Amino acid sequence: MKSPKLHRILSLTLALCMLCTVLPGVSLTAFADDTYTVTFSTPTGIVPPAAVEVVAGRSFAVPTGIASPDPDYTFVGWYANPISNEITLQNENSIYTELYTPTADITLFACYKRTETLPAYYQKSTGEPASSANKYLIVYEGADKSIAFNGGLGTAASHFNVSGNYIEVTVANVNGTDQIAYSATVEAAAVTIRRIATGQFSIELPCGNKYFGITSASDTKIKVYDTPYANHLDFDALGYVLISDTSNTSGRDFTYSTRYDKFAFYKDGSNLHLYKKESARTVYYYTTNPLGETPCAHQNTTLTGAVAATCTTDGHTGTRVCDDCGATLQTDSVIPALGHNYDSGVQTTAPSCTAAGVKTYTCSRCNDTYTEPIAALGHNYGAFVSNSNGTHSKTCSRCSNVVTENCTYTSSTSGNITTYTCSVCGYSYQEQNGSTTCTHNFVNNECTLCGEMFRIRSATLSLNNQIDVVYICEIPTGFTNVTLTVNGTAITEYQESNGKYYFFYTGVTPQCMGDNLSATLTGRYGGQTFTAVKDSYSVRQYCISKLKSSSTSNELRALVTALLAYGTRAQAYMGYNTGSYVGSGDDIVNPINTAFTELSGYSASFDDAADANTYWISTGLTLTNGVAMTFRFYAADTNGLTITVTKNGETKTYSANEFAPVSGETNVYEITFDGINADEFAETVSAYFECDSEQVGNTLSYSVNAYIQSKQNDSNKKLKNLVRALSVYGVCLEAYKDSIAN
Repeated sequence: MKSPKLHRILSLTLALCMLCTVLPGVSLTAFADDTYTVTFSTPTGIVPPAAVEVVAGRSFAVPTGIASPDPDYTFVGWYANPISNEITLQNENSIYTELYTPTADITLFACYKRTETLPAYYQKSTGEPASSANKYLIVYEGADKSIAFNGGLGTAASHFNVSGNYIEVTVANVNGTDQIAYSATVEAAAVTIRRIATGQFSIELPCGNKYFGITSASDTKIKVYDTPYANHLDFDALGYVLISDTSNTSGRDFTYSTRYDKFAFYKDGSNLHLYKKESARTVYYYTTNPLGETPCAHQNTTLTGAVAATCTTDGHTGTRVCDDCGATLQTDSVIPALGHNYDSGVQTTAPSCTAAGVKTYTCSRCNDTYTEPIAALGHNYGAFVSNSNGTHSKTCSRCSNVVTENCTYTSSTSGNITTYTCSVCGYSYQEQNGSTTCTHNFVNNECTLCGEMFRIRSATLSLNNQIDVVYICEIPTGFTNVTLTVNGTAITEYQESNGKYYFFYTGVTPQCMGDNLSATLTGRYGGQTFTAVKDSYSVRQYCISKLKSSSTSNELRALVTALLAYGTRAQAYMGYNTGSYVGSGDDIVNPINTAFTELSGYSASFDDAADANTYWISTGLTLTNGVAMTFRFYAADTNGLTITVTKNGETKTYSANEFAPVSGETNVYEITFDGINADEFAETVSAYFECDSEQVGNTLSYSVNAYIQSKQNDSNKKLKNLVRALSVYGVCLEAYKDSIAN
């Protein structure tokens, strides 16, 4: 098991290392399941940076300082698409110069820039002329050509040079922007538009001191005036088309009338426009291919050597190579081991009052585990409660463990009576001073003078050759006619030891171990009859109390477990109260089960019958409250016949009047030998006949194990289970006796 403290130190160290060691240019703040591969494309001859793996939703710093294959171009950043031909970008924000956040696997292309200074140019106007004076071209954009009025004046007599009234111009559409390139010829056609008022303007001709104008709002002819503001031109609501013609809509060009010395302007839809002169400017051109080659987009790649990192082993990013051009897009690098990601722990074994529990931590990635102990809870005792016998006990609320101590008394004397009171539990009794024999004054079966009680103190079991319930009673001096009655059976004989009186109830058969026994103790003193009752007790109750007690030895725990199993098998075999087996229930805690070991080498044996008038027929077992052997035999004449049974040096003799005739048989009898303890199942019992002190017939040898061996694999499953449980019970009883003897 890992040391938890060392384990945490190693996990923290590994986590810190993983935060500090990242791929070049990658900022990692957390692990994620999804990552994107970013590869880089550069022109031929320029080594691309290594590809990077980026956690989904994270940004990384793009590589900088990429070399240029052409001195006229400077590297400016990375572009998401290849630019095969030079373009002027309207939004340079699409060039990544610092950080980039991928949303899928992608190839970024090195972007280069060159600059070019262009002369002045004319840009199509989309609104009214500005307030200040500006140079404009008046341009008609026809389907076949674009022309601009040059506004040139000839001599004073003719006013205009008719042949120079217009020039052809080229309207360039670059990135959606209408422009006319600057030239001296185009410049000669420029006019100056001055604002008079909102929507009213005056046009100054290039020759100077001459102005276009109209005489009235209804005048559709444009004339030349010597003053700039005497007359003006109106722009329509669209703001970029000259005066409308209300009388002649067929005009398509500028026209000259020698009769009126004036030009006519006619609107043709939106074909007549103003172009405003713009100053010289610097143009920036961008491309990802300064050499004019078609860059490889690295669309087809192969990744080799990629291995995912685990909790304890490093992984590898692998090497990615372009299948089309052979370029290495990603070189292999080590992905540090992830380190275990343990959960907060789950209690896998609950602690008890005396035993530590276990908390198990599990890695969410690889299911590795380690454990930590949970401290034992310790007993949670309540207050001491009097046992009314000079002791008091306290009980643990969790495990029911009981601690019993002797009472600690304080005394007070009144007359010849001294009262003793326990300072812990409050129990008290009285003594009569000056006399060694108490005259007894019983209240509720307890003498108020000496504290002696007439009662059934407790009950226990005696397990030898039979299952006996032993009732331990207290009987003060002077009581007569004492009788203990258990379930209707009166017991008047008892054994006395150390002031306690022991009554043995022998009426418990194996299948009845769960039956409740009700005991009543009666006796007479001073002309009165006293009664003490123990309402309920059973063999099962004794076994459960031993299993629950923390002071019970393993040998005794195994014995009572085997006894309950024996009772259960007896119930099943006898069909007795099978709805409530003594060996089942939630109150059976901490049992120790002992496996049955098959027996061999045991059998019943009979000497050859030397006397045809007296011989053994068969053997068997009887299971009542103990284990007894039954011996069946044939005797032609029982007069003077006796049977002697020996076991382990002990003998028992049966006379003819103890022979039990077998019903339905002639001259066939049985005897029952019940002197076998449960730990003597392997002992051999011998039996032989005598007549007038001489041995007749044959000799029988038998043991309980011989019977168990004959039935241990019986086709009657219930009988088989019963004899096996009986065998285990005998083995456990023998082991328990050995343990207490040592």
